[in-house]
Amino acid sequence: KVLDFMPHRGGTRLSIVAGLDAYEDYAMLHESNGEIMKLTSSKRDKCADGVKLQKEKAEETHEEIIALKKEITELYKESLSEILKDSSKKYNVFFADGLDEVQSRNIVNDAVEKNRIVLCVMFAKNSEGYRFVAGKNDELTDDSLKNFAMVMREKINARGGGSEKMIQGSVSNDKEVI
Repeated sequence: KVLDFMPHRGGTRLSIVAGLDAYEDYAMLHESNGEIMKLTSSKRDKCADGVKLQKEKAEETHEEIIALKKEITELYKESLSEILKDSSKKYNVFFADGLDEVQSRNIVNDAVEKNRIVLCVMFAKNSEGYRFVAGKNDELTDDSLKNFAMVMREKINARGGGSEKMIQGSVSNDKEVI
C-alpha cells in the first residue's frame, strides 16, 4: 500500500507498507473512520463531509462566543465606570468572576486610560482563588506596580509579576481577605 509520495531529486519518493503492516494500517484507518462515522452521524463514504460540517459549526460557535465576550466586557466596563465615578480612591480592586485574562486586561487598559487610578481586576475564580491583572494610569509616575505586586505578595499571598505599568498573577485567598 502506498501511504505517501513526494517529489525528490527529479524523481518521486514513496512511503510504502506491505503484508501485515499494510493490513494493520488499513485496520487502524477502518477503526478511525468508524469512530468518525459515529461522532459525525455520517455514512462510511461521507465522513469528510461530516467533519467539515462539524468544523463549520465549531467556527460559528467560536465567533458567537467572541461576540458575547465582547458584549460582556463592555457591560463590565460600564459597571466599573459607574463605580469609579463615585470613588475617589487611587487604588481599586474590581471582581469579575466570569472573565478571562484578555477581557480583564481590556477592562484594566480602558479604565486606567480614562482615570488616574491603579486598577486590579480579580477574575477566573476557582477553588484555589483568583487570577488578577493590574494596571496604572501613565500619569501616576510615582506609583510602581512592582511595589504593588510586592505588597500583594506580603498581604494576600499573591504570586506573579510584570512591569511598572502592568502586573498579573494569582491570589489564593477569598474575596473577603482580598
